[in-house]
Amino acid sequence: MTDASPAQRDLVTLFCPPPHPSPRAPVLRLPEGSCDSHCHVFGPAARIPYAPDRTFTPPDAPVGQLRRMLVQNPVEFFGFPSVPGQA
Repeated sequence: MTDASPAQRDLVTLFCPPPHPSPRAPVLRLPEGSCDSHCHVFGPAARIPYAPDRTFTPPDAPVGQLRRMLVQNPVEFFGFPSVPGQA
């Protein structure tokens, strides 16, 4: 999606916004043993390039942002789904 039009990039951002830059603790604390059953880690694309024939380019969501989010929203377990074509 390297040659995506501005409208296509806007749609990707609308349906797949980047991680919040400053996550904060929720009012409701998660119970002990909580599990986030779905999270993604992408990029940074400048260091870990995407396949040139991809149909989707997600915003960067590197592991450091996940760690910052987990400080505010701690869980004991979480799952990483794979992206099609990735192991």
